[in-house]
Amino acid sequence: MHRLLYIGMLCTCAFAARDWRIDQLERALEGRPVQAYVVPFIRIADRYRLDWRLLPALTIVETSGGKHVRSRNNWFGWDSGQARFGSVPEAAELVAYNLSSGFRYRGKTLRSKLHVYNSELDYPDRVLRHMLSLGARRKHVHRRSSTNGARHRVRSIRRFARR
Repeated sequence: MHRLLYIGMLCTCAFAARDWRIDQLERALEGRPVQAYVVPFIRIADRYRLDWRLLPALTIVETSGGKHVRSRNNWFGWDSGQARFGSVPEAAELVAYNLSSGFRYRGKTLRSKLHVYNSELDYPDRVLRHMLSLGARRKHVHRRSSTNGARHRVRSIRRFARR
């Protein structure tokens, strides 16, 4: 269990082994204020089933990674940069929730969601380019649960028995 302190917030992270995405983002975001929020961004992205590079890429495009914030804790340019938040993770939570389940974004591809997020023609390309620069997407190895494996074996036996 790791305990990380970042700008007024205590986060308890239950990573059994250090997540490779944390190291990759910390290296890519070195020297930017957004580097302090790598762990919460990854956790929030996982919670809402978004690409782990999306939230940091949005902050880079909107505020140069937190260097040029116009409104309090609004590193994502939400509400044309006018919205105010109690903390950066609170803003990330709202943006992630809306991108994953908000009525304007639901059922769309990432490129389409980014076009709705900001209607500038080159906006989706800029965000996607930054996502690629933050790191390659690795495929996660998912282990089968014992019940899932048992179901698979039962199906295989049934198919074999039908022949």
